[in-house]
Formats: sequence, C-alpha cells, structure tokens
Amino acid sequence: MAWLSQRSHAVAGAMEHIVARRDDTVISREAHLFREGGAFYEPERRWLTAVTDRDLRHAAHIVRESGADDVAVLAVADDDGPSARLPGYRRTDSETIELLPGLDIEITSYRRAEATS
Repeated sequence: MAWLSQRSHAVAGAMEHIVARRDDTVISREAHLFREGGAFYEPERRWLTAVTDRDLRHAAHIVRESGADDVAVLAVADDDGPSARLPGYRRTDSETIELLPGLDIEITSYRRAEATS
C-alpha cells in the first residue's frame, strides 16, 4: 500500500510538471507513459506516443501538419533518448525529472525550424 501511494504521487508530480510546461505537443517514447498520466489528459492536449524512430518521424510529420511550434519528447533517461533530429524541428534544451523512484524521464524540447522567437 505504501509503494502504491509513493508511485501514484511520483507519477502525479511528474505529470503536473509535464502539463505545466505548456508545449504545443508532447511525444512519449514510452508506450505506457500517457496511460499512467491519464488523469491529466484533456481533449485539447496533443499527446502522441512514438516508440520507434519510424514512429517518431511520423509523429514529427503530424505535429508539423498541425502547426505546432513547440514539441517536447519524453524518453527514459537511461535509454539512448530521443533521436538527435526531429524532422522540421531544432533541438533547444533538455531536462530530467523523476517519473518513479529510480526512473527518470528526459524531456527534450524542440522548436519548429521555421518558427520565429
């Protein structure tokens, strides 16, 4: 019971942080991350899951077509992380947050290449 409470609070804290960023679109490289944070989903949020590099290229196409300027890509920090390129976007920065005790997520920010500041 204590572990479930700790886990639930950790996921909620991470999702609060992700939602507060206000990215136009958030892409998860982890298949079940948005299921864990489903309580934070609202219909106007643009959340995509792209587990493979091919999925990520397809997701980049979708967000470009949607007109999104700012995109965040979430990946387990111990993995290779998001690919260095998100077609049509330039990487701006990254940060690491704790999703679960002992499991960090890297949030990499991208900005549409044509977008002006």
